[in-house]
Amino acid sequence: MDTLSHHFLISEFEALRREVDGNVSASRELVSYALLTSAVIWTWLISKKPRQPVPVVVVFVAPLLSSLLGFWALTLSWQREQIGAYIRRIESQMQLPTGLGWETNFRTLGWSVQIDFGFDMLWGAIVLVNLLAGFYYWRNKTAIFSRHTAASSRRHVSNI
Repeated sequence: MDTLSHHFLISEFEALRREVDGNVSASRELVSYALLTSAVIWTWLISKKPRQPVPVVVVFVAPLLSSLLGFWALTLSWQREQIGAYIRRIESQMQLPTGLGWETNFRTLGWSVQIDFGFDMLWGAIVLVNLLAGFYYWRNKTAIFSRHTAASSRRHVSNI
């Protein structure tokens, strides 16, 4: 490999590593956004008084939003995997000594699978908790609202 090709591959590798670093940062931010928006939405919903009706669609904003953010994070993960596969090809062409090459080791040692599984479990948990909370809130707030409405109707009728 000539010097120009070598410098090109090094520059390309550095650019790709920066892209992966930015991608990882964006993925972490998405988790933060999902948790923050979920907390804000649920805090607002829980603070509502029983007689204040909330449209059903509002109850499922948190699960929908966390699903969309999770899908975006999954897309970023797929992009990282594509970049990692390309870097592994570069590492194999460079004929590095055994044990060198981050992407090759990352894949060989199984870290990639463990991290991907953990990341998928985290997003699954965020979406599932929001979805279950949405159904629980919708079911219980509707029941509470119905009981308060029925009780106030009976009081109103008995006063007539």
